[in-house]
Parts: sequence; structure tokens; C-alpha cells
Amino acid sequence: MNFLWIDHSREIFLWDVFYIILGILIIISFFLRGIPVFGWLWSIFKWIFIAWFVILGVDMAKKSLKNWWDK
Repeated sequence: MNFLWIDHSREIFLWDVFYIILGILIIISFFLRGIPVFGWLWSIFKWIFIAWFVILGVDMAKKSLKNWWDK
């Protein structure tokens, strides 16, 4: 029986750690947003997420319109 092997090299591991730390920082800044430093971080994360969802929404609408037009 063959098992699937996933090569977790050092570079991939460092990116995993980066994303884990970023996620923890987002969660901490949400809960501590009343403190000025964390409030500032939370506002930055909030605007990044808003822009990201707007971009994804426009892209999805563009694809839907293109599919509708091609029919």
C-alpha cells in the first residue's frame, strides 16, 4: 500500500508559521480592539478584508455576466 507523501520543506513550514501568527494576531486584535494599538491593527485588517471581499464580489459578478452574455 502506498501512502501519499507531502514534502514539508523548511520554506513551506515558515509560511505555515507566518499564517498561523497572522491569524492569531487578527483574532487578538479583534478581541482587544478597544486598546489603541490593537484598534489600529483591527481597522487595517478590517479594511483589507472589505477590499478583498469587494474584489472577489466584482470578479464573481463579472464571471456571471460573461457566462450570461455567452449564452
